[in-house]
Amino acid sequence: MNTHADIKSLRDQVDEINFKILELLNRRAEIVLQIGENKRHIGRSHAFDAKREEEIFEYLSKNNMGPFDNKMIENIFRQILDESTKLQELIIKLEY
Repeated sequence: MNTHADIKSLRDQVDEINFKILELLNRRAEIVLQIGENKRHIGRSHAFDAKREEEIFEYLSKNNMGPFDNKMIENIFRQILDESTKLQELIIKLEY
């Protein structure tokens, strides 16, 4: 039977994982900004790359071990990719 102490312990674990995810997202964003800088230097006028996005979703689907199903993973990563594209657009347009 779950107790309040069990729930607290599980929530503490979730908090630790959330912090690690935050660290990884910020590391990812730093790399995305570097990619945006490279795109700007080679004259790309936009950040979005449909082919690359498709490759990412395919890779994630092949490697997803659950319990999130592939559509759930796609939804989560679609948001991450959308925000990453916004970051790159700032660099490409020199607004960052």
